[in-house]
Parts: sequence; structure tokens; C-alpha cells
Amino acid sequence: MDEVEEKATIGISVYLVFWGLVCAMLSALNPILSKPVLDEGYHYATMLLLGSCFFGMGSLIFALMCKQHVWTDFVRMSYRTVASIAIVNLLCGFVGNMIFYHLLSEHHSHLVTAITATTPLFSFLIAYVFLSEPVTIASMGGIGMVVAGTIIAMQ
Repeated sequence: MDEVEEKATIGISVYLVFWGLVCAMLSALNPILSKPVLDEGYHYATMLLLGSCFFGMGSLIFALMCKQHVWTDFVRMSYRTVASIAIVNLLCGFVGNMIFYHLLSEHHSHLVTAITATTPLFSFLIAYVFLSEPVTIASMGGIGMVVAGTIIAMQ
């Protein structure tokens, strides 16, 4: 690897780590901000409905800001692509959030987030099976630490 490739790799890594941590922090705010609302007795279906409305408004504003890209994508998008996006959002987004809020309405947030923190385990397995992504000793060790951390956090 020459110096230019090494700098590019380091730059991508810093970018990935920074924005990945920002994403993780924002995700960590979800149970902290949602749990008090659920503890007030509001049903998790209400959280999903209002959350979807606000998510939709944000998505619409962002799409309008990127309208040239969105229009170009819509023109060339196949029915299969639309179906894939629908399945991902209904299954992973809606069903995942519904289960998350239901669990959060009945359990402490630190327990719910400890269990849902096993996402890397499932991403690792699914990516290996369906995307043929490589398995390394380091990735298996990291997944093992995630599982161990979840078990410890559940005690």
C-alpha cells in the first residue's frame, strides 16, 4: 500500500468511526427520551405513529433538498428495488421499532438496549451468508466481545 492509499484508508476510517459514533449516540438517545413518555402511560403505538410522522417530514425535507438525485433514482428504479425498500422499511424499520418500543414499555432501558446491542452479531451472520462478506479472527473476536458484554450487562 503506497502513502496515498494509506492516507485515504486512514481518512475513510476516521470518517467512518466519527459518523458511526454520532449515529450510535443518537440511537442511544432513543430509549432515554422514549422511556419517560412510555412510563407516563402512553401506548407504544402512539410513539410509532408520531415518530413515523416526524420521520416522514424529515425525509420529505431531505428529499426536497436532494430532489435532482431523488428524481433521477425514481426514474430508473425497478419494481424489485421498490419492493426491497418496502420490505426493509416495513420489516426492519416498523416491526423492529414496534418490538423495541413494546420491550421498552415493559422493561428498563438498559436491559432493552443491552439485548438490542447484539445487532453486530446478526449483521455479521447475515452479511456472511447473503453478501459473502469475509470472516476474520478479529471480527469473530469482536462479535464474541459483543455477546459477552450483553451477557454481563444483563446480570
